[in-house]
Amino acid sequence: MADAFEPISEREKELYEEMAALQHAMQTGIMYMIDRGCKTGEPKRLRVGVNSALVFNGTVVRLLVGKGLITREEYAEASVEDLRAEVKRYEKELSEIFGKTITLG
Repeated sequence: MADAFEPISEREKELYEEMAALQHAMQTGIMYMIDRGCKTGEPKRLRVGVNSALVFNGTVVRLLVGKGLITREEYAEASVEDLRAEVKRYEKELSEIFGKTITLG
C-alpha cells in the first residue's frame, strides 16, 4: 500500500509481516479444501475472483486513505483482524472434516 519512496512505520511493518503469515496459513487451509474436492480452486474461477478482489480492495483503500478517512496503519490492523478470522474459519472447517483439531500457521 505504501508508496515505494514513503517511509513505513515499524507498526506497519509488523502488521504486514503478520498479514503475510496469516495469508500463508489461509493458503494452507485452501489447499486442504481443494484436496477434499472444493471447486473454488479451478483456474478460471480462481483467477477472476482473485483479480477482482485485488482491484476492488485497492480501489477502496486508495479512496479512503486519499480522503484522509483512514490511515494505512488502520487498514493494516483491520486486515490482520480479518485474516485472523478467516484462518480460524478454515481451522474450524478442517477440524470438522478431519475429526481432530487443525491449527494453521
